Amino acid sequence: MFDNGQPEQEQSQQYQWTGNYYEQQPQQNIPVQQQQIYYHDQPYQEQQFTHSQNLNLLPDTKVPLWRIWLISIAFAALHIVVLNGAAILVGVIMWFSSMATTQEEIMNLFLGSDLQNWACIVMFFICTPIYIVFLNKRNKKFQGSVALKKVKPGPAISMIVVAFGSLGMVTGLLSLLEFLSNHVGFIAKWLQDYINLTEMIVSEEGNLLLQIIATVILVPIAEELLFRGIIQGELNLRFTPRVAVLIQALLFGIFHMNPIQSLYTFIPGLLLGIAYYYTGNLIIPIVMHMIFNLVGGVFNVIFSETIMQWLSYVELVIGIFAIVVVVLFFVKAKPDSDHKLKWQYTP
Repeated sequence: MFDNGQPEQEQSQQYQWTGNYYEQQPQQNIPVQQQQIYYHDQPYQEQQFTHSQNLNLLPDTKVPLWRIWLISIAFAALHIVVLNGAAILVGVIMWFSSMATTQEEIMNLFLGSDLQNWACIVMFFICTPIYIVFLNKRNKKFQGSVALKKVKPGPAISMIVVAFGSLGMVTGLLSLLEFLSNHVGFIAKWLQDYINLTEMIVSEEGNLLLQIIATVILVPIAEELLFRGIIQGELNLRFTPRVAVLIQALLFGIFHMNPIQSLYTFIPGLLLGIAYYYTGNLIIPIVMHMIFNLVGGVFNVIFSETIMQWLSYVELVIGIFAIVVVVLFFVKAKPDSDHKLKWQYTP
């Protein structure tokens, strides 16, 4: 899906990765056979160079912040605009096809889960090709800025377990908010708004197959391409891994806009970013996101309240493992440490 071609070999001066940018090194009388070109912080490949080659292709400054924020905000805004536009379009089509006449019928139609799920499907087929084209184009210039590396079974299974752990952490947070809602009025209102929102997306009255296709399969793919692929990839061009993961998780929470959703989606956003960092494969956070939406959403429609209660206990226990993963990441993810999201600049 993504182009991981080899870097062009057209440079004739040395550039050393100094943390966040390439810095041109002073000219030295080094034999041609020993000259090296540096990518990130390790020599890529020994090459012979001639003085006639273009010496201005490698950057000698940091990737500009305006580029990172512009791209991140622009693509997030595109996602929101397309999703809401699709909801309006689907709503109008469903209105005319259902011949709803009363205000109550129209409101039920526009607030129904089927409309929201159809809107997600339309959004997927509009936004996903755009995301893939952009990621391919960026990956040709900044190779490794989107990663699909091979993953061993151990790390992959660990990250799948972390997905269940993130549900346990969210359960704990929601329990805390529910307790606080008895004493704080605006939190009670936030919780009620959140309940109303979830009923719009996942409902026993809606089409279950449609819910699975939209919320369990397509939405995770689109959102992971956006947040871990585009946004975390952009942040990784300038910031350390810890800062990049933290910022993309904050943006992931804000993106959901509902106050309760923004609070709890920060947790899976953090763990999805960490999983991408550790595995170097975008498919892993996509699968984790699918599990999160399946267990946290559709399972509530399929299974009884008793089963979901027992499942929440299991998630809480696994949540301890997820917390350990987060702590270890922020302790060990040093700015100069070796990791699987390192990128190479190709002019």
